Amino acid sequence: MIDLASNKKFLIVEYILEKKVFTQYQVKKDLKTGMSVVNGAVALLLEKGVIKKTEKNYVLTDPEGLIGLIAFFRNMEKQKIAEISTSLEKIEAIKIVPAHVVFCLETALEKYSNYYKSNRVSFYADEKTSKELEKKLAYKPGNATIIDVYKEKPVISKTEEGMGNWKKLGVKNAQKLKFTTAIRTIIDLYSAKKGNAAEKLVEYLWGKKKLPA
Repeated sequence: MIDLASNKKFLIVEYILEKKVFTQYQVKKDLKTGMSVVNGAVALLLEKGVIKKTEKNYVLTDPEGLIGLIAFFRNMEKQKIAEISTSLEKIEAIKIVPAHVVFCLETALEKYSNYYKSNRVSFYADEKTSKELEKKLAYKPGNATIIDVYKEKPVISKTEEGMGNWKKLGVKNAQKLKFTTAIRTIIDLYSAKKGNAAEKLVEYLWGKKKLPA
């Protein structure tokens, strides 16, 4: 089976989830990828019944099913570089996280949902950043906040900025903080076996989990 979590295939899946209606040529042109790569991905998605072919284009019919296919190839736990427990409250912990990281999972979900709260701070970063953060927190043991650091895989193609409520709480440059997109956030949550947390966001983006065929 084609690995939908590889960089090129992952971009195609994100594109389909965003556009909902597409042609293979549009995918090739917009993502600047080979037609053979697009053909292979589309053939698999047709076989799995998450998209359908019409006279002029292809239509996404089962977004949650498509996300489940990607999650089959991904395990966020295996991508985890570090899990750091600290006595710092969440906002205080966020203040010392380097500005270049990309927040993901529950932390990104809080950007898109006013109803979800967690004591975890999750983000993508490299091992160097992770080790530097562990040193900073070495003398602040506790479990008030859990910081999860993940390897960026697949590569993040785009991000969203801003978190106004954090700015009010004293986080510097809060409006410039980087977060995974809503679609990537959902995919990551499913890949971490936390898909239930994204239910309202799924409904917001696609209405029903399975669209009329």
